[in-house]
Amino acid sequence: MIKVGDVLKSKCGESVIKIAFILENTSIGNVYCVAYPDLDNEIGWINQKEIEADYDITKEKWRPVEGEGYYYIDGFYGSVCFYSHSDMNEGIVSFGNYFETKAEAILARDKIREVLKGE
Repeated sequence: MIKVGDVLKSKCGESVIKIAFILENTSIGNVYCVAYPDLDNEIGWINQKEIEADYDITKEKWRPVEGEGYYYIDGFYGSVCFYSHSDMNEGIVSFGNYFETKAEAILARDKIREVLKGE
C-alpha cells in the first residue's frame, strides 16, 4: 500500500518520486500528488496505472536527514527510543536501526523478540 511520504524508484532506475498527497477512489482510481526530488521537488500528478507501469512499488526505506528525529530500538533493554539530537548517530542509521514512527519501531522490536525466542 502506497502512503504519503513513500519514495518510489522508476523501473529504469533513473529517477524517484516522493508521494506528497493521495486522492483516493477517484473515477480513475487513486491519484497521487508527487514531488520530483531530482527536479528541485517540482510537483506533479500521477495515477495508479502510471505508477504501476513506470515505478517500482517496492519502496526505499525512509532515512532521516541531519537534524530530523527518528525512533530506534535500544540494544540493552529493547526499549523504543526517540533520537532528536542535531547530529545524526551514524552507527544506528548505518545498521538500519531507525524508524520514522514509534509504531514501526515497536513492530520491528517485536519481530526480533519472536526470532530470538524461536517462535
